[in-house]
Amino acid sequence: MENLKIHHAGFFNKREHFIQKPQHLFLFFQIDGLCRMRTDDFESKELTPFCYLFFPGDKFEFEFSEKRKNWVAQFNYPEIRYVSDKQFSFSFGTENIILPRCIEVDKGDLMRWRNKFDALTASFMTPTPHERMLAQLYLLDILKYYIETVGKEGQTSPAAKLKQLIDALENMHFSIAELSEKCGYSVDHLRVLFKNKYEISPQEYRIRRIMAYAMELICKSNLVVSDISEKCSFQHLSHFSSLFKKTHGLSPSEALKRFRYR
Repeated sequence: MENLKIHHAGFFNKREHFIQKPQHLFLFFQIDGLCRMRTDDFESKELTPFCYLFFPGDKFEFEFSEKRKNWVAQFNYPEIRYVSDKQFSFSFGTENIILPRCIEVDKGDLMRWRNKFDALTASFMTPTPHERMLAQLYLLDILKYYIETVGKEGQTSPAAKLKQLIDALENMHFSIAELSEKCGYSVDHLRVLFKNKYEISPQEYRIRRIMAYAMELICKSNLVVSDISEKCSFQHLSHFSSLFKKTHGLSPSEALKRFRYR
């Protein structure tokens, strides 16, 4: 969070027409009163509500009516990088994902988005260290909402169906090929769809999912390591221990001693 610098956050309700090139990342949240939005590659007259991330140097034109309701945040954050006119990459810790620059916001989520932008604006306008830290957290929370919203899209796709099957613990004994067949696609084709959507292969996601469940059992159950391995559908304890250590950085026995609640 030390690399996150917020330059401005505010709410706008004035009727106006302007053309601008931002000098920083420019997060734009629009609810009402947009007559026209135009960039070099996009134009819309009725795209509301939505959230759009502009990059430095982008040229955009807005025209608003007297019903205007929109929030903006201008900031620098090196973990956000330009990918294309339609996408950007977002890194957090060791993870990196690709997100669309424009997302439509479900009307059922509007109050949540609005409250967070209002809180961000209020904290930014109160320049104590306490409030400036809150402003950074609010902005990261908005980016979290952004990721959640993208994750809700396409939940009925073949890749999403495969993910749901992998997430179901009762399916741990099925292979990826068998689960792909349940989705009505070949394993090779579905692997491509899955990787395109989630930026991770089905097999790697499956391993992470099972290892997360194994860690939960280590922390919360009374099972010994061999029982946890069996519960996670491993035939060989050595294979389970190897994958666990590769995922979590320590052996199951070490994790049991360190993390089990007693």
